[in-house]
Amino acid sequence: MNKLSLCSLIVLLVNFAHAQEQPSSEDAEAKARIAAVERMSKSELNDEIERVEAIFYDRLNVHIADKRQRVHCAHYTPTGSHIKRWSCEPRFVAEASSYAAREVLEGSLSMAAIGGSRLRSISYANRRAMTSTLESALREDEDLQSMHAYLKFLRSQ
Repeated sequence: MNKLSLCSLIVLLVNFAHAQEQPSSEDAEAKARIAAVERMSKSELNDEIERVEAIFYDRLNVHIADKRQRVHCAHYTPTGSHIKRWSCEPRFVAEASSYAAREVLEGSLSMAAIGGSRLRSISYANRRAMTSTLESALREDEDLQSMHAYLKFLRSQ
């Protein structure tokens, strides 16, 4: 090996070794974010999940052409409770639930049928389309991918 090639190889190896020792700013930011999440109380963690979910689904909705598949997040109070809950669901799920409730009140659908195949079949095609849209959006949108990964991390805490 000539001296120039040997020197170039040594410089390359030294630079590579130095790069391995110095964490990138992205690595440092990720470690700081993980540490911040680990210090959060349960209440703060739930607030962070709600905040990120709202941003995530707003961004996802940009990729969804069918308005019935767009996801809406909101607080609601379940019947018989005073404790508000947070929920994000596509419009077609809300419509199916509303339809079932109306049918029960009118007496044309029994409570047992609500979990039956009729309502599942109403939303099966919609769920398949929604899953396909989500997978496509995650492939195309790196920011959406990052938020999805962050949400998975938050939910695992």
